[in-house]
Amino acid sequence: MKSSSEEKQMVLRIDGDYVQEETTSGMVMEQWFLHCLEVCEVKKHTTEADEEDGDRRAEVILEFNTSKSKSPSSRCRKEYLMAESDALRLQEIAAPVLDALERHTLRLGALQCVKCQTEFTHDGYMGESG
Repeated sequence: MKSSSEEKQMVLRIDGDYVQEETTSGMVMEQWFLHCLEVCEVKKHTTEADEEDGDRRAEVILEFNTSKSKSPSSRCRKEYLMAESDALRLQEIAAPVLDALERHTLRLGALQCVKCQTEFTHDGYMGESG
């Protein structure tokens, strides 16, 4: 993990409903609900030296919304540097959570016809719900 030009060895664990930052000895330092995850961005971070060693690394940015309000102060942004394979696995685990968030966000602006169940947004037709 890296934060403000300082790097620490950590374990990032996804355990049931939580994302946890742990020390290498297993002590939980920080914990967030998995359903609060709003961003999981993976960027390649492999240098030429890493390539020569066979190490492929990636930078991972996670953003959590820690309250129901949408204020910027309720957001927590964390940046990690990890093996590329671990980053891709993390992205796979986060995908269903982020997909559910996107569907929920789309539905917030949807209107539904009581008679035919067709869904509409303020911009137009969205499709049938069922």
